[in-house]
Amino acid sequence: MKTLLYLLIFIPLVSFGQSKKFKKDYKKNLKSPSFLFMTDWRESNYGNIVFNENVLSKIISNSVKYGYKLIKRDDGQFIFKDGIFKYIWLEKKITDLNYESFPGYSIGSVYKKFYFSSETINDAIVVKVETEISLLEYANVSASQIINYFEFVKNFVKRSYLERFNLESSSQKYDSKSMFDEYYDLVDIYKIWRINEINDYKIEYVLSIGNGTKQIKNKKGSYNNYYKIVFSIESSMTYLSDLAYEKVKTQSNESYNNLRFTIGGEDIRKSNIYDLKSMVNIFLEDCKKNNITTPLITTLKATFEPLDGNTIALSYGLDNDSAVVIKVDPEKWANASKEKRWYVLYHELGHDVLNLDHGEGGKMMFNFADKEYSWDDFFEDKKYMLNFVK
Repeated sequence: MKTLLYLLIFIPLVSFGQSKKFKKDYKKNLKSPSFLFMTDWRESNYGNIVFNENVLSKIISNSVKYGYKLIKRDDGQFIFKDGIFKYIWLEKKITDLNYESFPGYSIGSVYKKFYFSSETINDAIVVKVETEISLLEYANVSASQIINYFEFVKNFVKRSYLERFNLESSSQKYDSKSMFDEYYDLVDIYKIWRINEINDYKIEYVLSIGNGTKQIKNKKGSYNNYYKIVFSIESSMTYLSDLAYEKVKTQSNESYNNLRFTIGGEDIRKSNIYDLKSMVNIFLEDCKKNNITTPLITTLKATFEPLDGNTIALSYGLDNDSAVVIKVDPEKWANASKEKRWYVLYHELGHDVLNLDHGEGGKMMFNFADKEYSWDDFFEDKKYMLNFVK
């Protein structure tokens, strides 16, 4: 009974202690301009996104004071484009010399993207800010230290917005894509709003917060664990625009794929891979589309026959424009991927129909199949080969 009573008394005291510590740390970090800049605590930094005057030049100026550098493109410019928006990209290296609010002796990086919809920095108004923090687990900084720190950052960001906004709804999203085309297993999404006191306009944002981990191979060949947290704040209209853009992009990619996979009215992904005559005919149609003269399909002799070694297929009609003769090993053909079958077939027909030797026509006419080819390999290499012939 004493034990139960002790637990009933002790548990609330622990919870209260943790809450008190968070409040203390929260108030402490409210006095740190660098931390507020990193966590996008807007009133203390550069005003509300979307509805205030231009702030991007001020953001860039402040970022230098807090240890950030502008990431530049290969051509030396620093304005990137993503869909219908442009953005600048900032990076801050975390070392034991500038860890400030991070766990002592932390190693990692902070990346921030500021999205805007105008043409230049001078008239830009920020519509979205995305932040990713990555910290290395090693001898001086344990996984638990990093996880506890990220939990504080997560709660700080969440509290700083939910204290000043009304919560409309919350949800969770799986496989959410963030910087560097990486995915986070689970992201919390909060739709928030408040009324602008100046013009009674309803300001709506979407706040997203998620965690992730990544293993990176080091010079010794072993792997290091990096713990990551990502959070973003954006206009609800931006959020909807991104969803619409992704939908259009997906539809466009589908249309593009349908177009490039269709040769002679046939989708080569759906072709019967055991009907060699049909597959050769598609190759001939591809040549015809590229204004390359080929023998008639009536001259074709394509058979399945065992071949020596690792050879999947062989042509026997090089420099003989009156016939197309192809032999295919049935077992190796059955075990090959669809991409590799098409790649090998185009290689052999490059000999037989186009009279190309090894070393002519680019990678597709290399001496042997050196890997498991992708569709991108197939389309890129066949384009080079056909252009070579033209």
